[in-house]
Amino acid sequence: MDLGIEGNLWGKIDFTIDFFRDIRDGIFQERKQVPDFVGLVSMPYGNVGSMESWGSDGNISFTQRINKDMDFTIRGNFTYSTNKVKYFEEADNKYEYYSASGRPYNYQKGYIALGLFSDQEEIDNSPKQTFGDYMPGDIKYKDVNGDGMINSDDRVPLSYSDYPRLSYGFGGEFRWKKLRVGVLFNGIGNTTYYRAYTDGKDNVGYIPFYEEKYGNILTIAADPANRWIPADYDDTSIPAALRENPNALFPRLSYGKNNNNSQTSTFWQGNRRYLRLQELSLYYTLDLPFVRKCGINNIDLAIIANNLCTWDNVKLFDPDQAASNGRKYPIPGRVSFQATITF
Repeated sequence: MDLGIEGNLWGKIDFTIDFFRDIRDGIFQERKQVPDFVGLVSMPYGNVGSMESWGSDGNISFTQRINKDMDFTIRGNFTYSTNKVKYFEEADNKYEYYSASGRPYNYQKGYIALGLFSDQEEIDNSPKQTFGDYMPGDIKYKDVNGDGMINSDDRVPLSYSDYPRLSYGFGGEFRWKKLRVGVLFNGIGNTTYYRAYTDGKDNVGYIPFYEEKYGNILTIAADPANRWIPADYDDTSIPAALRENPNALFPRLSYGKNNNNSQTSTFWQGNRRYLRLQELSLYYTLDLPFVRKCGINNIDLAIIANNLCTWDNVKLFDPDQAASNGRKYPIPGRVSFQATITF
């Protein structure tokens, strides 16, 4: 189903908006509920899945002519799209929160972090965590099913996939005689990413010493206010107020991979929504008499600047590269000069 509305108001405002809803049945997937007594070596595939998608997109522009030499246009657009799995065949789930049905496609699972262990006494009085050795300053997780143990049974839905559901852009153009100035902004809405995650190859881009002597050590890790430090750490330059910080950005530092601290969890969760000044342009048409005497109709001159500024909460990396922790080539800022000659 698609419902579209198109219109023009007073000869100045043009707009288009669409609403869509799409249901796909019979999605081809591996069967999960064929009983063992059938004697199959591997599970067959069948058209059993179902998913629903819905959203909207549109654009609008406003044009105003001030006089014969001056006018301007303002425009904007957006796209919103989301989905829900109506049915995916799954083996019988031990807990309801395991099921993919009724949830967004490719949603992110993980653990609920309760902060950092303050001391050994808190560790001794908390459910046992099964990811490896852990100490005060390491991440503490929630026992969701209440069995006194933290393991894969406590992984719950945390967020949508890392694809933005909302993207948008807006900008405009101003003309005065032969001069035109344009500007374009774009951005995305709330989009979750994880600075570290279970067996993530990009953890080395964020967690200090994750691969021992290889990888990044971010400068923010050098600030004692950003990491958990034991009270008895032998460094008098670190004030007592900065030690055992329960809200530290990094847990206890360790040399090499720490399985307990690198699990996908709310501790590492971030939001990469942003607004970017995508383009700023300046155009001028040169058609003076001496130009035409040279057999040239006109010369269009342009200065175009791309990716000048971004407003976001990621800070360390370009928000489009947030999920890879800076281990991909970033979007460069660029300023170019162009000349188009028409004969």
